[in-house]
Amino acid sequence: MEKKLLSQSTAQKQSIRQNRVDQNRLQIIGTAIILIAALLPFLNNFLKFISPIINYDPDAIVPNTVGKEFLYYDTVIYYLAVPCIAILVGIAQFLKPYKFSYYILIASGYFHLITYINFIFFNNNNIDMIAKIAIVAILCLLLILIYFLSNYQKSLEDRDKFNISTIDRLMSILKKKNNI
Repeated sequence: MEKKLLSQSTAQKQSIRQNRVDQNRLQIIGTAIILIAALLPFLNNFLKFISPIINYDPDAIVPNTVGKEFLYYDTVIYYLAVPCIAILVGIAQFLKPYKFSYYILIASGYFHLITYINFIFFNNNNIDMIAKIAIVAILCLLLILIYFLSNYQKSLEDRDKFNISTIDRLMSILKKKNNI
């Protein structure tokens, strides 16, 4: 009887270990998807280095686009990448990626937001040095705020786990005393 209970206990422990390994693999995959989503808007810049034809060849255009007579593949890649970010982040949410992987996504989104604002309102792609310093300072403040909020959330989760385990222990003690 003891051997049977011991083998069942060992099997349960192995099952729990396998579950943890599988969850860690899913977290790693989710984190990779988040990192890909953060780098996706910069894909057109990466591809320029690999293949200069993407931006400069007049034959490499997408004809019949609304608002323009032609559109370079560089621009097409960028505008296709931007909506894909939301899709990839949504998929990654199911895999529960590591919390710190979101910092890169926030930095990427913040950079693009500043670029959009500068281009829309000031009609240029050049940012002054003071504006760059301000952008970095605000980004650092946002990251610090997110870090503190993440720590606070973790402390709440730890407190919740402790409360649940305490209630479970109390219930087991009460069951033993009352022979329930």
